[in-house]
Amino acid sequence: KTVTENNLDGLVVIGGDGSNTYAALLAEFFAQRQSKCKVIGVPKTIDGDLQNEYIEISFGFDSAVKTFSEMISNLCRDALSAAKTWHFVKLMGRDASQVTLE
Repeated sequence: KTVTENNLDGLVVIGGDGSNTYAALLAEFFAQRQSKCKVIGVPKTIDGDLQNEYIEISFGFDSAVKTFSEMISNLCRDALSAAKTWHFVKLMGRDASQVTLE
């Protein structure tokens, strides 16, 4: 309805596996209804799991690794002054996040 009302002829979806799966479903939905709207999926994930012969590494991964590394380094310095305190770090990602491994 929104696509038709706004006379959209294209939709760009930027994201990881879930986002691009829904982009593919939207493309099929529009095609079945003979909509002129085309859907383009742009792979973007911090997981680093979208690598193949065409994609060396997803944009966002390098900056995420650098940011998390800096945050963990700061936390380590803080932990030295609070020896009786537990510190937990949770990073986004799938089963074994590439950010964590990096």
